Amino acid sequence: MTASENPENASSPSESNAADNDVDSHEARLAMLFSDLMDRVQKGEAVDLGATCAKHPEFQEELRQLWGTIMVTHTVGKDQSHSGENEESTFAPPIAPPLELPSRFGAYTLIEEIGRGGMGVVYLARHEETGNEFALKMILHGDQASETTLRRFHAEAKAGKGMDHPNIIKILDVGQQDGRAFFCMELIHGETLSERLDRGPMPPRQTARILMQVARAIDYAHSQGVLHRDLKPSNILISDENNKPYVVDFGLARDVTANESLTRTGSVIGTPSYMAPNKRQALGARWGPPVTSTVWAL
Repeated sequence: MTASENPENASSPSESNAADNDVDSHEARLAMLFSDLMDRVQKGEAVDLGATCAKHPEFQEELRQLWGTIMVTHTVGKDQSHSGENEESTFAPPIAPPLELPSRFGAYTLIEEIGRGGMGVVYLARHEETGNEFALKMILHGDQASETTLRRFHAEAKAGKGMDHPNIIKILDVGQQDGRAFFCMELIHGETLSERLDRGPMPPRQTARILMQVARAIDYAHSQGVLHRDLKPSNILISDENNKPYVVDFGLARDVTANESLTRTGSVIGTPSYMAPNKRQALGARWGPPVTSTVWAL
C-alpha cells in the first residue's frame, strides 16, 4: 500500500484547502510588499532592503531575488526617459520648494498636504467663493518641470476630465497658477485598497463587489480610448462613507485615439508585480494590444 493509499497518511480536503489558502495568502502579501517597495523607489525614497528583510523574514529570499527586478526596471525607465533627441538634460529637475500652508492659490486655499507621488503632490483645497473642498494636484517640480512631465500631467488631467463614471475619480478644474500646473478632483475621504489590505484579507463578497466596480470602471475607460497602464491597489481609493472604490492616478495613462505617445518605444511602464507576464518579459520590446495589461492587473 502506498502512502497515498494509506488513510493515515492521506491529507483531508480541509487540510489541502488550508495549504492552498496559506500559499495564496503568502503570495498576496508578498505582492503587496513588492508593490510598496516599487512605489517608494519611483518616488525617489531611500529603501533599506536589509531592514525590510529583517522586518519580513518570511519573504527574505524572495525579496532579495525580486529586488534585482525593481532595480533593473527603475534603471531602464530612467535611462529611456532621458535618452533621445528631445530630452533637455540627463538630470531630474529640482523639486519645487514646499508651499507654506495654509496658502492662497488662485481661487483656492491650500489647507494641508494629503498625498504625494513620483510626479505630483496633492493638497486639501477649499474654493474661496463656494466654500467647497477638493483634492488639488500639482507637479512636484513646479515651473522647473520637464516638457515630458508637463505633457504627462496634462494628459492625466485630460483623461480624467474626459471621463464620467461613478467609480473613476472626477477631475473638475484644470489650470495654471504662479507657474504651477494643477487640476482639482472631487475629494474622497478614505484609504487606498493597498492600505485596507495591509490589515488583512477582506470578506469574499466585499472583495467581489469592489472588483466588479473597478472592472466596470476600467471597461468604461477602455471604451473612451484610455488605458490606465498602472492599475494596482494603491491606485484604488476606497470611500469611508460607503466602501465605494474609485480608480485614481491616470498619470501613466495612454490615449489610444491619439497619434502621439508619451512614452518611447520599449519603455517599461507600470509596476512589475501588476504587469502582464508578456510585458514584464519584454523589458523593452513592443508587445501586443496594451488592454491586456490592465486586464491582467485586475
